[in-house]
Amino acid sequence: MKSLLPDADSFFALVLADAESKRPELLSFLTTRGCAVRVVMTPAMALRTIDAHRPDLIFISVGASVERGLQSCYLILSKATNQGIPVLIVGGSPSLADKSAAFTAGAAEWISSPSAPEEVLARLSSWLEIITRRLDSTKTLEKLTRLDRQRQNLFHILNHEMSSPLNVVGGYLDLLASYEAERLSSNSLAFIAAARTAIDDVVRMVRTISDVHKLESGDKRLEISSVNLWSLARNAVEALHSGDDTHTIILDSSDKDFSILGDAVLISRVIGNLIENAYQFTSSNGVIKINIAFEGEYAKVTVQDNGSGIEPARLKNAFELFGLVDEINRKPGTGVGLAFCKRVVELHGGKIGVKSEVGLGSSFWFTLPLSQPRATSRPRRRSARVRRATD
Repeated sequence: MKSLLPDADSFFALVLADAESKRPELLSFLTTRGCAVRVVMTPAMALRTIDAHRPDLIFISVGASVERGLQSCYLILSKATNQGIPVLIVGGSPSLADKSAAFTAGAAEWISSPSAPEEVLARLSSWLEIITRRLDSTKTLEKLTRLDRQRQNLFHILNHEMSSPLNVVGGYLDLLASYEAERLSSNSLAFIAAARTAIDDVVRMVRTISDVHKLESGDKRLEISSVNLWSLARNAVEALHSGDDTHTIILDSSDKDFSILGDAVLISRVIGNLIENAYQFTSSNGVIKINIAFEGEYAKVTVQDNGSGIEPARLKNAFELFGLVDEINRKPGTGVGLAFCKRVVELHGGKIGVKSEVGLGSSFWFTLPLSQPRATSRPRRRSARVRRATD
């Protein structure tokens, strides 16, 4: 039978068989399953073939001499670079000690004689399927590794090659607005302000994507300190208390002391992102409610709006990068803030989720573990109402 030289995508089987141990049924079995097959007569030829092209599977066909099969197995697998290649020995009548020696050397299987042809082919089929699946898994892992490397390169490009030029452009716009304000019309100044806002949005998006990558890869360290969630929420509301919107914001809490251990900057960004997300999906005169409450040994923050809501089919992807991209296309925003929130909350040992109904609004929530077991006394409720008005 003619030997086949493997190509890059072929399953390559190497068969070591001398004149007295040739097995036409084995070669037929392999070739009919699309395997590229190379037949060699001696262990030395086998080693040269392996060096030229590493096989996916090695068959050692044994005739009357079991010892010859063992020696071939030793010679092939004694080379460190060959270890890990599945070696199947077929034929012969080995003793238990012979099989033990072969397995110790690294052989995967010894199908001894006499065995019915159907049994031999069935066992070969099983091994071929196992090894094929292993190769498929290896190729998938290599592909994922390559994609991850490309993703890291993309993050690097976003973080350095995009942010830096945009910051330079933004700086020149600021200079233009400052030093040429008297010579520019009100429309020109408005255009400059709009361009500056757009640049800030893109830079913020790039920063958030970069932070998501750093949080996932462990490159971003948490600055842990004692944090009061009520204070962070209040500060987030005050920071957003500007603009010409008419939303009503209600900050409600059952206590003023929700002490946790966490990164105050990152958690503040989580609260701010959820509030900004509520703005995006809520029309003017809408109501946004922020509630902080105890839930067992956790503090729970809920941001509820009465906006357009999110379709059920899209909720499962809400916290993935650009998971709500179709929704975002109809609203202002970048689609990355919720992914950032998820990574931050989970790194702090908490959970995050959303409930939503189309036409009625959405309720985003997250929990964080309290720094100390809470007291059993009933605290007084604190609340604040902020109306963002145009007049």
